[in-house]
Amino acid sequence: MIDIKTIKDEPQRIEAELKKRGITLDVNKLTKLDGERRKLQQEFDSVRSEQKQVKTAMDGKQLKEKLQKIEKNLKEAQKAFEELYLQLPNFSADDVPIAKDESGNETIRESGDQGIVEGAKPHYEIPGIKPLIDFERGAKVSGNRFWFLKDALVDLEFALLRYALDFYTKRGFTQMRPPSLVQQHAMEGTGFFPAEKQEIYLTSDGWIEEMIERWIKAGKLTPPDIESYRNKQLSTHYLSGTAEVPLASYHAGETLDELPIKYAGFAPAYRREAGSYGKDTKGIMRGHEFDKVELFVFSDPATSWDVHEELQRDAEVFWSSLEVPFRVVNIATGDLGAPNAKKYDIEAWLPGADRYMEVGSNSNDTDFQARRLKVKHGGALVHTLNNTAVAVGRAIIAIAENKQDKDGNVEIPEVLRKYLAFSRITADGSTE
Repeated sequence: MIDIKTIKDEPQRIEAELKKRGITLDVNKLTKLDGERRKLQQEFDSVRSEQKQVKTAMDGKQLKEKLQKIEKNLKEAQKAFEELYLQLPNFSADDVPIAKDESGNETIRESGDQGIVEGAKPHYEIPGIKPLIDFERGAKVSGNRFWFLKDALVDLEFALLRYALDFYTKRGFTQMRPPSLVQQHAMEGTGFFPAEKQEIYLTSDGWIEEMIERWIKAGKLTPPDIESYRNKQLSTHYLSGTAEVPLASYHAGETLDELPIKYAGFAPAYRREAGSYGKDTKGIMRGHEFDKVELFVFSDPATSWDVHEELQRDAEVFWSSLEVPFRVVNIATGDLGAPNAKKYDIEAWLPGADRYMEVGSNSNDTDFQARRLKVKHGGALVHTLNNTAVAVGRAIIAIAENKQDKDGNVEIPEVLRKYLAFSRITADGSTE
């Protein structure tokens, strides 16, 4: 979240940022609610102070009733204020392109030779890859946008994960295996709620109603207790869409001694892909579940922009080592996530699909997440940064399409071969 003082002192700055991002939000209403809750808080504190001076029981009773009424109004004003306040995005950096959507993203450099792959096919049609992805049974078991990887692609997945962790461990990152189930405060703390709540899975508690019914029949639960029991048992756990969420929350409420602190977290990621109906329905580009290594850095504010550029340089070295041509894109204001002050995307070239595909994002979220999570250093809020080291499914796509040959074989990039017992996936899906 942004500094709450900005609402009172610089509402015009907030309005300017919302305009840059194409977000509609009533700033006048927000400032009015801020004033109301401040006024009510002052009244509450004043009455509390009077209570300490009370001399008669009658006076005490009157002050108690007055305080309860003010407190009720204060909670209502605070709730209404926070509903708007939590929707405010971070302030974008000065060098972020201003545009309403991704059409304003700016390519700042390209790397690698796209070359000409004779008879290039999209990954799901490459003869060597096609028998190693079972879409039909994935849909039978779990529904659309799920699949089974088989044999050589399973080996390739673990090779990519191991290589990414080794690559970044050498650059000072601590390996982490965080939980994928997180509570609501972690989602709010990183800024995914409320902005991306529609993308996140909430774990189900359908069994609770069944148990309540059984216990009522058995006389173990009476009507006055039902709602209390139901509220206590209802799940507050969400499936995380990225290891960024638990990693950002790892130091919540702490004051850190030394910076930067750098984590490389491996975890499965889960996303509804709610806004992607009809997009990339073929292949393994856009699934509801995938494995990923995510980088997360707690940085001194004075050096966070240097850290951001360092993360970008390392990411470009990583993707170059996988022999994948790519371009680097500076993301426009209308395409930034709510926590992001600035974001670079790496987009891999796919000769079979004849298009670029995002394979990594590198964001500086300045103090937006740290303010929500209360992470400090030397009395000041830290800055947080995150970067996709590797999302495995998309890395497999990029490698398969760029390393295919006219016969349907797929060569394995040199840097991955030490993790594998083969150097090529042949046209029938076997290896050699």
